[in-house]
Amino acid sequence: MGRDHEVTVIDRSKQAYLCGSFPLLIVGERESNKVRRSLGSLTRRGVRHLEAEVESVDTSSHTVTTSAGKQEYDYLVLASGAVYDWDAVPGARNAYSFYNIDTARRLRRKLASFRNGRVIIAVASLPYKCPPAPFETSLVLDWAFTRSGVRRDVEIHVFTPEPMPPGSGRAPGGR
Repeated sequence: MGRDHEVTVIDRSKQAYLCGSFPLLIVGERESNKVRRSLGSLTRRGVRHLEAEVESVDTSSHTVTTSAGKQEYDYLVLASGAVYDWDAVPGARNAYSFYNIDTARRLRRKLASFRNGRVIIAVASLPYKCPPAPFETSLVLDWAFTRSGVRRDVEIHVFTPEPMPPGSGRAPGGR
């Protein structure tokens, strides 16, 4: 786009995280500072970053009301994101996850000393963020436990309400 266009990213955070790197982060193959980017750095590419909370969208007046005031727009791309309700599944608040930076760091600390037992990756309900992630993470865990020599002492299970892994291209009961 030419200089006569303006792009603004409104986000409540100063940082964006590369969630696709979280499986490698939890097994120690990535560091936290390598899986994040400053949204402020977008200015070098001509994109304005406004750190604010979106409060409402008025499509008839082409305005977004934020905690930093109203923003007018010609075109709006709304990415509302996912907010996890850890209390929706009893006990989930104390479980481990790799779906955000804080829970991924916590899981990494736990896995650093994990040498035997059972790892269960459970999807509580559909839809959920990044359907390949549980399967990819199980493969990364298999690789990491194999590399550390404890794979034979670790069971890895993935439970999902899906009839098959995403992208498998096979119908339930198909060949």
